[in-house]
Amino acid sequence: MRHLGKIAAVSGLLVLFVSACRPPVRLPAAVGPLRVQRPLTNDGSWVLSASSVESEGLGPELAADGDPTTRWSSRFQDHQWWQVDFGSPEVLEGMTIHWEDAYARDYRVAISSDGTDWITVYACTNGNGGSDVIAFEPVTARLVRVNCLRRATRWGFSIYEVIFNSIEAHGLEAFASSGSGEFAPRFAIDGNRQTRWSSNFSDDEWWAVDFGQSRKICGLNIFWETAFGEKYAVEISDDARKWEPVYRVDEGDGNTDRLFFGPVTTRYLRIHGRQRGTGWGYSIWEVEVLEPPRCPRAWASDELPGHPARCAIDGNTSTWWQSVGPTGCLTVELPSLTDLGGLDILWGPVWPKDYAVSVSRDLTNWTRVAERHDGNGGRDLVYFRRTPARAVRLESLSPDGTAGCAVARVELKSGEEQAEPLKEYRALAADRPRGMFPRWLLREQEFWTITGMPEDTEETLLGETGCVEPCKGSFCVQPFVRWEDSLYTWADVTQEVGLCEGFLPLPWVKWKRPDWELQIRPVTLGKPGRSTTFVQYRLSTPGDQPVKAELILALRPVQLNPVWQRGGFSPIREADLQADTNALLVRVNGRDCMRAVPSPAFAWASDLAAGEVCDAILAHRYHSNTAARDSQGRVSIAFVWSGVVSPGKPLEVTLALPLHGQGGPPLPEIAEEFDQVRRREAERWRRLLSGVDIRIPEMRLVRILRSNLAYILLNQDGPWIKPGPRNYNHAWIRDGAMTSEALLRAGISAPVVEYARAYSRMVRSDGWVPFIIFEGGGPAGFNPDLDKGEGHEFDSQGEYVYLIGRLVSFCGTNAVSSSAVENVVRAVRFIEKLRRLRMEGKYRNQPDLAAYFGILPASNSHEGYYPARHSYWDDFWAIRGIGEAIRLCRRFGRLPEAEEFEKLRRDLMDSVRRSLREVIRRAGISYVPGCVELADNDPTSTAIAVNLGVEESVPQNALRASFVGYFASLRPFLQGKQRRTYTPYEIRNVEALVRLGMREEALEVLRYLVSDAVFPPTWNHMAEVVHARRRAPSYIGDMPHTWVGSGYINAVFSLFAYEKADRIILCAGIDPDWVEKNPQGIAFSGLRTAFGKVSGEITCRDGILRFHFEGDAEPPKGFQVVLPRRWQGYRVEAQRGGPVTAGAAIGFPALPFDCLLLPPDSTAEGSGTLQPDLFVTLTRG
Repeated sequence: MRHLGKIAAVSGLLVLFVSACRPPVRLPAAVGPLRVQRPLTNDGSWVLSASSVESEGLGPELAADGDPTTRWSSRFQDHQWWQVDFGSPEVLEGMTIHWEDAYARDYRVAISSDGTDWITVYACTNGNGGSDVIAFEPVTARLVRVNCLRRATRWGFSIYEVIFNSIEAHGLEAFASSGSGEFAPRFAIDGNRQTRWSSNFSDDEWWAVDFGQSRKICGLNIFWETAFGEKYAVEISDDARKWEPVYRVDEGDGNTDRLFFGPVTTRYLRIHGRQRGTGWGYSIWEVEVLEPPRCPRAWASDELPGHPARCAIDGNTSTWWQSVGPTGCLTVELPSLTDLGGLDILWGPVWPKDYAVSVSRDLTNWTRVAERHDGNGGRDLVYFRRTPARAVRLESLSPDGTAGCAVARVELKSGEEQAEPLKEYRALAADRPRGMFPRWLLREQEFWTITGMPEDTEETLLGETGCVEPCKGSFCVQPFVRWEDSLYTWADVTQEVGLCEGFLPLPWVKWKRPDWELQIRPVTLGKPGRSTTFVQYRLSTPGDQPVKAELILALRPVQLNPVWQRGGFSPIREADLQADTNALLVRVNGRDCMRAVPSPAFAWASDLAAGEVCDAILAHRYHSNTAARDSQGRVSIAFVWSGVVSPGKPLEVTLALPLHGQGGPPLPEIAEEFDQVRRREAERWRRLLSGVDIRIPEMRLVRILRSNLAYILLNQDGPWIKPGPRNYNHAWIRDGAMTSEALLRAGISAPVVEYARAYSRMVRSDGWVPFIIFEGGGPAGFNPDLDKGEGHEFDSQGEYVYLIGRLVSFCGTNAVSSSAVENVVRAVRFIEKLRRLRMEGKYRNQPDLAAYFGILPASNSHEGYYPARHSYWDDFWAIRGIGEAIRLCRRFGRLPEAEEFEKLRRDLMDSVRRSLREVIRRAGISYVPGCVELADNDPTSTAIAVNLGVEESVPQNALRASFVGYFASLRPFLQGKQRRTYTPYEIRNVEALVRLGMREEALEVLRYLVSDAVFPPTWNHMAEVVHARRRAPSYIGDMPHTWVGSGYINAVFSLFAYEKADRIILCAGIDPDWVEKNPQGIAFSGLRTAFGKVSGEITCRDGILRFHFEGDAEPPKGFQVVLPRRWQGYRVEAQRGGPVTAGAAIGFPALPFDCLLLPPDSTAEGSGTLQPDLFVTLTRG
């Protein structure tokens, strides 16, 4: 299905447009409304028709329903039309068409009085979509037809909304606390839903508009982008200094907010954010204001004196409508036919136990759309199926002698927020005690880790609250504990999380209370494609008395992966329970999905209409239904195990969750030997991760490295190296190449060999390398338009060649096939083909295009630029890739190609260097820009030039300025004074800082990222996005994100060893305090490089530093130990492996090597025979 862009406006409102006619007439600026004719709104009597409809749910009536999210869409053909019959003649002088992505390149607007004779009043040629504001001389017509002649896309024609005689407000001035450029304040009043205002990433932000003169207004529609306001106020002012609130929102949920208040008279209007709903800032597509006579109206069956019906829509929660008797009926009439999907009701001091919601299109015929029972006041979210309405009615159904019915505020939910199961679960979570549902249903981010098998396509999520999601898109299982007579949820306990031995990918969660502890431990067993995750729940007590206890599990049709992560609902339409004395089998949607031992004391399934299982759990009244059905997928299941818990006698339950249907090891045996099974798996993982050993005082850095190696293997699906278990379950060559580097340096080569073979099969015969292989196994499609670069990421060319080259360097020529080498040659020739696109014609002759000459064309480069830009990231990868191709050609005897590619590499480097200098000069900047067009400062992107060893293609002063500036920008965050939203790809900068000789800065940034981005800290992994507000319900990419993790691995390895210009650089990032303040010093062994393995140790005794290095590495230009600043004045005495050069670094030609470093004032005698007790010889690896 195509992505539906957010474009539209609602008729009958004061729409704050600056001017959006593209290509129709641009209107001159003026103060106040330009139009004199009344705006036309569909009261339900209009007759809408069209030449065709793409499919059900996309009819012509949806282009005049006042809802910006619905649309008409035609067949995928030219020459289609959309038409409205007003029913009687109307005076028209203009209209606005809000196109969906499938807009008309050419179209005509015609009018008629009888449907036979038509007059064209407007013609558009070469339109470009968006919002077309059309003005013409006043005419009288009964029918209007939009004749769509030529499509702009391969789809048909699609219109979100057509507005007639829309009131255009000109001379308005929008201003805000922040936001500029393409996110300036004016874009929230330009009538174009493809543009938006966006603020800084902080809570206290605001957007405001000056009407130019006082106006009476009575409501507001806010069309939020993804970054919405959860808590904000609508304020008015006559002088823009003193502001008065007229409406407060404390639990906003984004989409479209329809707010009623007043009426009030004001010149200025402000939307003042107090708390963001996501980790980003605030972002608004469009603001629309209601003014009389287009105000809502309220009336009631009866009114208590002083509490009239209008108080329910005045925006003031300190006033309310209240009925006289126990029953009451409140009606809200809307200014036009509007699509509704629900109500947000804030009750007053009294409320009905039972009530109903009805809607009407004509104020005569009413349809009941929702009922609620067992009401408890406060705030109710009521959702119903999307329906057009002119009025909504709230009716009490409980004449039980209460003091009446009182409503403090009614807020309408727009059609896109219609009833759906997930909305119902969110409403339940808000209404029930905290902790009864998964945390994200309360709009709080829950973090998770994974368990699984290398190469398997499924991984199980374990949340920090103890929720388990067996596989992608599945239900989740949530625990509860009843201890004696008290029920406990994740909200009532201290939660601890961790990994086996602190780094092995065998996670656990603990709930702790003073008198009991619940431990949740999963482990995945079996073979890829037939694996099962086993989860043990162990409830124990440290006390000395036996206690009656219950372990309760709820299996619900919601994922642990939240809706803002493209997770959310996981429908369970049918559930069946089959129990015997030993075990329970649970079937969901016709499949065996869970087994449990022992069999629970109680187990039941329930659809939502019969009651959510949490209510039975809360009431301690368990049921026995063994089956449930619900066509909407709202079936939940509960399980209760009861027993007496005493010291040494815990209550233990084990679940088996098959990840691929039936199969897997037998549950009873696993349950009986669960500890031994976990120990065996721990030993298996220990062996897998044993290729490299590092010993430093900050061992947490090493534990995180090892864990991320394991997570890389868990995220691998078959041969495909992937960066995540859920959202990023695809294989990018970019991620795979850099992750392969991390694996090779750790001595884990088999996954890289398989990945390289699989990706080689995807390279086209012309050398084009797809940048992604999708989850289903197919590559991204090829766009033949290489010049514009949309749909391309040209970094893929160099990354594939780099992957093959590094694999051969680490593992030898047998690691790749001859066809892979041929692919390398083709891929480089494709780079050359791309480069020629910027070497001819205008790029050669026009001085203003000099920055583009000889570099790669624009692309969406590392998903960084939309639209496509000339990204230097692509060029850096191409330069390094060509270098690898040269080495491969020489190694495989293809010398003519090697010589040819040598020249190509030199020329490309020269072009990139010239381009960078030109952009720096023209933009007046001091840093390395990310792309030509924007001259943007992106050090995390620039870091790749340093880490790939192609920094000579970059002006050196600008390169250093980029990273000095980056470090300076981090200062408030390094000091802990502020938090920020960012992506921990910044870990790449640590490696770049090390390679640039900025050791202290590198270590400070590394420690900062470890303390801030690794969360929860003891699961040792990072998400792709870190938000300033940790629990913000906002997109985090995926977790564990192992492209970020591979950047971490490569950064930490580079502290100890990396390659540069045929030399191995040693210890350039180590902290001298690790040596001087630690009797054991530091040691590393088995660290791989392209030249072989290297091990080393540095210790300090009596102020004398002792260096020892060994291994089989043989770099052509030898080794260099980069010394910390405080050691650079020391005297060097070689013990073994000379000759030695010294200064800021110690250079030596070969391994093994031993030397002493003596302080300048030292009188110690360092020469003589090396004493055995001075060094620990490293033999591992």
